[in-house]
Amino acid sequence: MIKFKNHFTTSYRNVFQFIFLISFLLLIIRFFHLISLYSVNIPFWDQWDYFHTIWINESYFDSFLYIHAPHRQGIAFVIDRFFLELSDLDTRVSSYLIGFIYVFASIIAIYIKRRLLGSNPLDSLTISILFLSIGFYETMIITPNPSHGAFPILLILLMAYICILNWNDWFKLGLFLLLNFFAVYTGFAFFIGIITPFVFIFYSEFFRTPLRKTQKILIGFFISILILFSFFLSYKFHSATDCFQFPHPYPNEYLSFVSYSNAYLLGFKENAFLGLVLFILQVLVLFYFIANFITSRLNHRVQKPIFLVLFLLSSFSLLFQLNTAVGRVCVGERMGQSSRYLPYMVLGIYSLILCFYYLIINLHRSKLLFSTLILFFSFYIEFFRKGELSVLEYHANGKREWVDCYLKSHDLKICQKNYKIYPHSNYIEDKLRILEHKGWSFFK
Repeated sequence: MIKFKNHFTTSYRNVFQFIFLISFLLLIIRFFHLISLYSVNIPFWDQWDYFHTIWINESYFDSFLYIHAPHRQGIAFVIDRFFLELSDLDTRVSSYLIGFIYVFASIIAIYIKRRLLGSNPLDSLTISILFLSIGFYETMIITPNPSHGAFPILLILLMAYICILNWNDWFKLGLFLLLNFFAVYTGFAFFIGIITPFVFIFYSEFFRTPLRKTQKILIGFFISILILFSFFLSYKFHSATDCFQFPHPYPNEYLSFVSYSNAYLLGFKENAFLGLVLFILQVLVLFYFIANFITSRLNHRVQKPIFLVLFLLSSFSLLFQLNTAVGRVCVGERMGQSSRYLPYMVLGIYSLILCFYYLIINLHRSKLLFSTLILFFSFYIEFFRKGELSVLEYHANGKREWVDCYLKSHDLKICQKNYKIYPHSNYIEDKLRILEHKGWSFFK
């Protein structure tokens, strides 16, 4: 752990710690209050598709491997399906599950920061706001899907935590590989599979591992490659957009796409320039890691675990952003301004904040001022997101009206007129019969 001058007396630190705990509790209460307020018990949009293994009663292994658009559903859907079947397919259960996952992820993120850079209640509160943001509403409440957002970032944060540890036994190495396996097969966490082999290389070089431990690292390296290749067995690529083509005829729009995505993350939807600055800063974190790797090689210096964590988090977030730009830019440059992408991008912001904290500590500058500024900016962004609650209200009211309509009339065409729960009515007719026959979801 890096030690730095304590800006708080013991009494003040206790006060700030108490304020953090109360604030953290309030953030959790707000999180679940939103779920209870806006979550409606009815399958919606993508759920009608990836519930396929439930409709035809396939195995949990089939649910694990199920391909939805470009990614597999993985371990998150297996867990989600277990609770869904226990609750007679009450889709609100998925929303609450996702809420608990984000709470756990925020605790892991706080703990990683404390292990690497010491404890500071202001920093802990900033991280809590990042990982308990109401901006995650789309895949948590509107179309709750633990495989898209929540579970991927939890798996990646757990992998980042293990990077801090000394891999002196097979258990830690095996746990890292197991998390990597689940991540590769769960949603867009797939991209971590491309990064993991490099993590093994950098781990060996950074920490000057002895020969016996190097053998473990080599085994881990080859297993991680096998895991990545195993993903493509029986895999069929399905683009989420009909207009997808690579390369895009206007390559400059890739940069515009990620700029608008990052502008949305900051709360300045129209200011693509600020979004571009944020994207460049995240790229610089990766370059900072590479520079430290090169200097450690030249100077035969053992590096700190924080650099491995920065590499894992920043490279994943950047890889996700670039992939999203490639896959979605044909729909429009502003399509990156979507709630569903925020969880993955938050990992990039988290790595950026960790990097800034580390630099300020090493430059012996006042960390208190920086921590306070970052905290206030985080509050500002969350305040901006309050305006998006109208989207949640629209969908919650639409779903409730749809349920009332169908229970009264059983006329799918009429109920789909004002608010659609799926774009193609014919596709869900049989599924609705299954729900009614079994007394599931809004029929119970």
